[in-house]
This record gives sequence, C-alpha cells and structure tokens, in this order.
Amino acid sequence: MPFAHSNKRGENAIKAAKAQAQNGPKFGTGLCLQRVRICFEVAALYSDASAAWRNAKKKHPTSDFNEIPRGVPIFWTGGPSGHGHVAIATGDGECWSTDIRRGGYFSKVPIGEIAAKWGHKFEGWTEDINGVTVYTPPKKPVTRGPKVDAALKDLREAEAAAKPGGKRAGILRRARAFIVKNLPGRAK
Repeated sequence: MPFAHSNKRGENAIKAAKAQAQNGPKFGTGLCLQRVRICFEVAALYSDASAAWRNAKKKHPTSDFNEIPRGVPIFWTGGPSGHGHVAIATGDGECWSTDIRRGGYFSKVPIGEIAAKWGHKFEGWTEDINGVTVYTPPKKPVTRGPKVDAALKDLREAEAAAKPGGKRAGILRRARAFIVKNLPGRAK
C-alpha cells in the first residue's frame, strides 16, 4: 500500500460499504454517487459521477490502480448514458463498488473489472467529493538532499557516541546545527 497513514473518514466509508454489502438494505441501481457520498457522510451536490469528477478540486489522474490510497473516491467517466461511476478504493488495487456484482449492493472487486465489464473510462482518484475534502495526503518528508541528509545522520550518530558534555560532542552538535540552519529543507 503506497500511502500508509491514518485516513479516518476513508476507513469509515470502507466500513459502511462493507456493512451494506453484508447486511443491506438493498438500494436502487444506478445510485453510485449517492451511495458513495453517503458512506463518506457528504451531502448531495452533483447529479452523477462524471459531474463529480469534472468538478473535483483535488484530482489525481492515474492508470496504476496499486498507487491509489486506501479510502478515497475513484472515478470512471462514460458509459451508455455518460453518467460515469464512482467507488471507494481499498488501497490494494480493489474497491467497494455498487451494482457491479449485485444490483443495489456494494461488492469488493478489482478496480479493472469495472472498465472491463461496463466499458467506462477509468480517470483516477480524488481527495474530495462533492466539494468536501475526504482525504489529506501524508506530508512529504523534509530533505536537504541525499548527501546532506546522510552527513546529518552521521553527525547525529557521532554526537550520540561522543562523551556527553565533552569537546567532541559540542563540536558535532554545533556542526549539525549550522547545517540545519543554513541549508533549508525541501519536500521530496
């Protein structure tokens, strides 16, 4: 799983879809956007999945299903009526989708099955649905470049091994502080 961090809203959406798949109640077919947004506890806004994709503010187009984070909305466009489709990614190349195996129920299926069965075009995933943010990506680690990061690591290790309060420890601590202060970090 490429994004291993807490996503409470997404986890709750997955739990809701799974519970509906196991216990019902059955809902009507062709209601993917309604059912997915309810799992995310988001109000109605757009008429169909294609419109929700077009209007999403934080889109991540992709063709690699295994790079999609767990608990995010994933979208397809097209289909016979052009309404598209939306489901909830599980982070392992699969998703909870309505109607794909049983009309009116969620089923956990490989993401590729939807395009193969229904002929929709897979677009990608979003951090928002109907204007509401449902996923925040993890912050990228701060780096100063691989060589400087390695040198800082070496300095920390040498400082830890030096006699506490000794001259060598003080020199190493000041060297590390100088590097940190004068070489600002940047996100990877």
